[in-house]
Amino acid sequence: MRMRSLTSVKTGEASWDFYVTQRDEFLGNLSLIEIDLEKRSCTITWQMGEADCSFEEYLEAFRFATEFALFDLNLIKVNAVGELEDDRTQELFAELGYLTGRQYSAGKTRMQRFSCDRYDLVIAEAEELIGVHLDTDKWSFAFDSAKKRLGACKWETNEISLSRYFVDLHSLDEIRQVLLHEIAHALSGSTAGHSKKWKDNATRIGYRHEKISGEEIGNATARFVGTCPNGHTAYRHRKPKTELSCSRCARRFDRRFLITWVIR
Repeated sequence: MRMRSLTSVKTGEASWDFYVTQRDEFLGNLSLIEIDLEKRSCTITWQMGEADCSFEEYLEAFRFATEFALFDLNLIKVNAVGELEDDRTQELFAELGYLTGRQYSAGKTRMQRFSCDRYDLVIAEAEELIGVHLDTDKWSFAFDSAKKRLGACKWETNEISLSRYFVDLHSLDEIRQVLLHEIAHALSGSTAGHSKKWKDNATRIGYRHEKISGEEIGNATARFVGTCPNGHTAYRHRKPKTELSCSRCARRFDRRFLITWVIR
């Protein structure tokens, strides 16, 4: 049994509600409350209906709401609280990458705090995909600080990695696609490159072969920012050694449209 719809309704500046249904049957709702735009955090709460709901449906609903908070609302952290003795809740948050925090007592019930940020969610997604397609005793996941590529398959360390800058600036769907791209390299062998073997493996595991630009990374991390007289902007990691004019203002070099560079 799979979830058929999950819709969100903005209930005010401080909360969002998500209603979970299947074949028009109400399964429950999740809410993002205590949204703090200054601290960029919120708390996720939930209330399930009388209909039976599988663990996979719980997981899908919480993943959707968590992804919405971290990627659509661009918050830094999602907080949650669950009963310490509720094994299902403990397993669910662990699957999503939530980290455990302090425990406290609510009457006779012992409660557990959880929190998740963008990196925690991506780690969980990466480890899940690696677990499906690769040998987890051999392959692992990590972040790196690359500014000129999105991800890498590192054969010397048997590691799939993603640029932190890429994760900061792109959607979770694009992040999944880059993970699949690199996993296909791991499946195809170190000499396969982007050969037919790699393409076939990539397609088989769900890679869509869509071009994902890394331009945002370069723009966000470039040390030098240039501006032409008409206000067009250019970015460079190193200051150009020769004078440049704006390519949007003139196809060929034109001193009327010289770019002025400043250090960011």
